[in-house]
Amino acid sequence: GDRVNLRFRYKLTNLRRKVISERDGTSKVVRFNESRMAKFGWLTVLQGTVFAKPSAPFIWIQLLSLILLAMLSFAISYLASKYWYTSVSWRDYDHEDLTQVWEVLDEFKVVADTAQVLTTLVSFLLGLYVTKTVDIWWNIRHELLQGVLNTIDSMCARLSVYFPGNTKEDEEAKETILRYGVLSVKLLFKDAREVDSWNIRDRKRLGCDNLSDLIDEGLLHSHEKELLKDCPSRAQVVWVWIASLFTKWCLDGRLPNPLENQNTILEECNVARNNIAMILARVNTQYPMSYSHLVISMVKVLLIIQALVAGYIFTLSVWTGYYYWMCTQIVYLIIWTIFHQAMIDIKEHITNPFRDNPTDFSEMIQAARTLNTCRAFFKAGKAPPYARKMGCNPAALPPQLIVRQIISSRLRKRQPH
Repeated sequence: GDRVNLRFRYKLTNLRRKVISERDGTSKVVRFNESRMAKFGWLTVLQGTVFAKPSAPFIWIQLLSLILLAMLSFAISYLASKYWYTSVSWRDYDHEDLTQVWEVLDEFKVVADTAQVLTTLVSFLLGLYVTKTVDIWWNIRHELLQGVLNTIDSMCARLSVYFPGNTKEDEEAKETILRYGVLSVKLLFKDAREVDSWNIRDRKRLGCDNLSDLIDEGLLHSHEKELLKDCPSRAQVVWVWIASLFTKWCLDGRLPNPLENQNTILEECNVARNNIAMILARVNTQYPMSYSHLVISMVKVLLIIQALVAGYIFTLSVWTGYYYWMCTQIVYLIIWTIFHQAMIDIKEHITNPFRDNPTDFSEMIQAARTLNTCRAFFKAGKAPPYARKMGCNPAALPPQLIVRQIISSRLRKRQPH
């Protein structure tokens, strides 16, 4: 039937809210308790962070590799300083000699500054790289996607007033527009996921070509599925269906003021379709490859230099006895590696927020909110407060047929008898 039945369950904890699909068990975080996380909650969170998939396990493998590189740098520099004679040697370092103390501190500063210059440059480039992507993510969610959802709500609010009755025809009209609206949102997620589907396995995992889930949920009928087969713009095509259906109702005399309604509905459908096209354009548009390659390369080179510098400072700390320098370098290396790699990963994740990562947009929650909101409109249209108080039916404007203008040149000439 036309009744939509989304198959997911809602899980609520003190720290976050998740929706879990009953079809495949995938879950997405739809909101987290920022107040608790700012206190001790950050210690108990793993899913949806850079320390879990998809960032992990690479972020840990890279960190381990850099620590091993630092140890290799330490081994080479230590053996070189021990067996290779140079004019400056720290093997006979004297803590009491202030000259030698200043010399070792000066060398430490020179070595540390080697990475500091590159760190400043990388931080600037990485900041621009991520900030612009966050702005695009915000625009996709709060302007483009929300614009589509608002259009669905607006149409259903209009129908709740035009068709307030409980007749089968009224119910079918309202549920069909609601179903098509939610269907377009679901298809938008599938269309956006195609962008980052690099092989057949990805397409199957992300469900790009499989529409059976939409049929199971009652959002799509079998004959409609055939119409979407091999269709390149499925989410946009649904809005053509909606516009055409409203046009039919106007011609059939089911709507009041049909000409004005026709123009208004066509405009709203076009806005929603344009928003979907803009979303897909945003998702498809990447930074220039040369720019992304430069930023990522600079980050990787910085981390390698940090590891090499850390190894050399290990040698200085061994010869001079300042072993706490080793501890600080290990801490710096861990923090810098996690931070820089996490920023790159976050940028990549939010470039296309319609995928199946735990913190991507949830099509399930968007669909459920739209269904609940619009059905509340339908219920309100059937029983407004004045109708119960006055014991009357809800007001409804009488439907009208379109007044057609007849062009005299197209009139048939009357045949003589």
